[in-house]
Amino acid sequence: MIKKAFITAIAGLIIILIVSYITGIWGLIYYLPLVIAGASMAVALDFLICRFGNKKASTPEKKDYIEGFKKSISVSIPNLIAIFIYIIN
Repeated sequence: MIKKAFITAIAGLIIILIVSYITGIWGLIYYLPLVIAGASMAVALDFLICRFGNKKASTPEKKDYIEGFKKSISVSIPNLIAIFIYIIN
């Protein structure tokens, strides 16, 4: 599942790159991944808070929170890398 989220994020970045090239608006490479990474980090933080805040959750439910956290982080990593590359250039 984590691989699928990572590959989906990379495919999304490729689509954003193609749209930026076609339209000539290179700022899209900065703003769209920034929004995606921010939303993904917010969801990951929510999973982390729910994981530690829910004292009555059983072990399988806690594993679901951790898997959701990992999935959200794996979506945000390629977007953050794209943002840093854009900033460096």
